[in-house]
Amino acid sequence: MPAEARVRHIAIVAVVVSAVVAAIPFFINNRVSEGVPQLKIAADRQTAYTDLLGMLRDVESGQRGFALSGMDAFLDPYTAAVLEIPSLKRELLKGALDDNEREAIRQINELTDAKLSNAADSIFARRNHGATPESLYASTALGKAQMDKLRALIGKQITLMAERRNLARKTLVDGSAQVAYYSAFAGLFNALLLGTAVLSVRRLLKDRALAADKLKEAVVLAETRNSMMSGSARLLQALDSVQTLNDTSAVLTPCLTALLPNVSGTVYLYRDSQEVLEPLANFGHDEADSVISSEDCWALRFGRAHDHHIDTDLCCHHLLSEPRKHHLCIPMVTQGAVLGLMSVKVDQLEDKNFELHRELVNVLAEQVSLALSNVRLREALREQSIIDPLTDLYNRRFLEESLKRELARSVRNQASLSVIMFDVDHFKRLNDTFGHDAGDVVLKAVATATKAAVRKADIVCRYGGEEMIVVMPDCSEGMAMERAEMIRQAIEAVRIEHDGRDIPPVTASFGVASHPVFGLDGDALVRAADAALYVAKRRGRNNVQMAA
Repeated sequence: MPAEARVRHIAIVAVVVSAVVAAIPFFINNRVSEGVPQLKIAADRQTAYTDLLGMLRDVESGQRGFALSGMDAFLDPYTAAVLEIPSLKRELLKGALDDNEREAIRQINELTDAKLSNAADSIFARRNHGATPESLYASTALGKAQMDKLRALIGKQITLMAERRNLARKTLVDGSAQVAYYSAFAGLFNALLLGTAVLSVRRLLKDRALAADKLKEAVVLAETRNSMMSGSARLLQALDSVQTLNDTSAVLTPCLTALLPNVSGTVYLYRDSQEVLEPLANFGHDEADSVISSEDCWALRFGRAHDHHIDTDLCCHHLLSEPRKHHLCIPMVTQGAVLGLMSVKVDQLEDKNFELHRELVNVLAEQVSLALSNVRLREALREQSIIDPLTDLYNRRFLEESLKRELARSVRNQASLSVIMFDVDHFKRLNDTFGHDAGDVVLKAVATATKAAVRKADIVCRYGGEEMIVVMPDCSEGMAMERAEMIRQAIEAVRIEHDGRDIPPVTASFGVASHPVFGLDGDALVRAADAALYVAKRRGRNNVQMAA
């Protein structure tokens, strides 16, 4: 056979075989793509089951807390959970993947309804019939038993969803391996053809090389997306455990730096003003530490993402001094409200990869904004649960938590700790004479004067009624006596007017006790300070006494 014909035949065979080999990864990719929705469905349902379990924990803790204390603050998470649970139950039932899961959801829903009914009855009895914690023991025990069953049922479904996710992920990984295998086979085949028909196969090899590059880019893109999903999941999980916005920077900085290599940026957040944004966290090589105005950023003005790529693009004022090639600003929005801004600056990145990073940053900004919104909500709810609404002081619940914590720190550091307990003299007479509104005004004024007279590290709490307690870490007996006298003088100097009437000068009696001299635990310290307070009352009020 002439060489020309042989080369022609080889070229035809090469084209046919190359087409077949090129088609195989296409079909494999289609099969791999089918696993992505399955992975997302399993992840979403696992999240839904986890959310339901969290809400049921809130119901359980709210029921127990209210049954023990009768304090409405414990009902805040309970109320929120009761409102969310019905829609979550419907969502889970609607998306059941098979009959077994549908039956499990039916059992979960029945037990959930029983749990909510039990909690509602317990709370009703405590609130409206004055039931004692002891009388509610049976109801609380039933609620715990119901919760244990729910944990087991929901935990099983979470495990099943995790297994589904692992199966879908394995399908994706196996498919990628097959794609790589057939790509390698195609390269070897083309190399063999190159030895027998250089002129004909050279063009084919070039085409195959181009196809391999595209396939490699597709694999890199898939790996990048998978890494992004995994990293963002870890980021959201970490943010979900953060209690205050100030603690989020310790999570955002390392996680965003790892998720966005060769990219730097800053997450800004609105705090006390809707005109000024404060830097919350830097990532990459960015070290922004100054506030920016909402007018300084075109993204905030437009209400959408804005990038500065070429000289003719609008450049945000806060980025004018930046020499980088690409800038991208994305408003962080949740439930229609703008929480802040994610400003991204590309350090070293090819233009073809910028679009990919743009997509990833947009998704990240959306996820981070939702997570920060949840942190802000948790922070607000926690503040509501530990702050006395009248005096703006910490309440008794926070006192018990903080005193226990500070005592442990004092023991560990072998340091002293003092407690000052005081109450307003003749407060009942003041209420009877000027009215309870005037009494509230006096308590607010006393609280303000006390906070101004203590150290920054001291903890001022309203113990109950007109009684207040100051916890003073690293404070000896002598220092505590001096500080108590300063507070006494500050209260005595307060002048109050209410409804056009001057209220007589207010005084207070003080008792001081120090650790470890007068007690090794919080209850003993408070009792010692209370006893000293009554000594001050017997000695004419408006004085400071040390526990004996």
